[in-house]
Amino acid sequence: MDKLSALDMLLRASESGSFSAAARELGLTPAAVSKQVGKLERSLGKALVTRSTRQIALTDDGRLLLQAVAPALGVLQQALSELQSPDVAYSGTLRVSLAPGFGRHFVMPALGGWLEEHPALTFDGHFDNRAVDLIAEGFDAAVSGGVELPGSLVARELAPLHLVLVAAPAYLAQHGEPRTPEDLHAHRLLPLRSPATGRPRPWHLIGERDVLFEPPARHLVNDPEAVAMAARLGWGIGLAGLPHVHRALADGTLRRVLPAYWADAGAIRVYHAHGRLVPAKVRGFVDVLVAASRAGRWHEVLSGGRRARGTRTPAPQRPAGPKGSRRLRERL
Repeated sequence: MDKLSALDMLLRASESGSFSAAARELGLTPAAVSKQVGKLERSLGKALVTRSTRQIALTDDGRLLLQAVAPALGVLQQALSELQSPDVAYSGTLRVSLAPGFGRHFVMPALGGWLEEHPALTFDGHFDNRAVDLIAEGFDAAVSGGVELPGSLVARELAPLHLVLVAAPAYLAQHGEPRTPEDLHAHRLLPLRSPATGRPRPWHLIGERDVLFEPPARHLVNDPEAVAMAARLGWGIGLAGLPHVHRALADGTLRRVLPAYWADAGAIRVYHAHGRLVPAKVRGFVDVLVAASRAGRWHEVLSGGRRARGTRTPAPQRPAGPKGSRRLRERL
């Protein structure tokens, strides 16, 4: 009996919850998978799974076994796979979920050369403002910000998720420029609608001081890109993610308002499932984005605490905020 294959079958079955699902992954019959796991149990003299009609569950011995061997099994299988067929590793389809603003302006430009180097690899990008279930929805990886990630995922940080107050120069020329957060009450504001409440999301501004602001809404949208567009059209002052507005700030189409303040919604990350064998195409995708983040200084470019082009006064260094400060949880 090939114990390595049997351990792989056991691991796949435990993760999917059934021999049938493991068999589909491996291109085998459920009976064949069950038979190999049974042989492994007999060779060890231990029951590793409990079986029911449609699903299985690990016994204590099975759980201890997989905790011990799963990391080494993944490394070994990965090495064997790459040694046997190194040219096939970057082939097939890479299905990725992307936050639209960051995906269009940062991820896609970073991938061009890498995709050219691997013509057998197909990029399938899904741009969506929602958190996705990688396993259930069949994604290899995702790039997103402002979402809580379960421990079953592996994540690498690419940039901060900072939002800044912006407005069109024409709007500011007509209505004046706020000098303090309290001055915002006299302006038309462009908040984002909360999907949970249907009401405007609060603005938690940090910088010179900590300000929690409930923006009244004359205009209300549910898409971060639309907030940036409304600001460019002169509709008012919006709190927009820097991936959406950094180019407009650079070319003067937008200007930062109250540049000493910004909102911190966490980090933008690339993440994938934690498994015994991460496909080479997924590891390559992650490595390309991490390298691009460093080369392009994304942490600096997308930091709300640095001076952005289009502002007239430098932003001060961010002071240490109070413990437990609430963060806006928003996807770019």
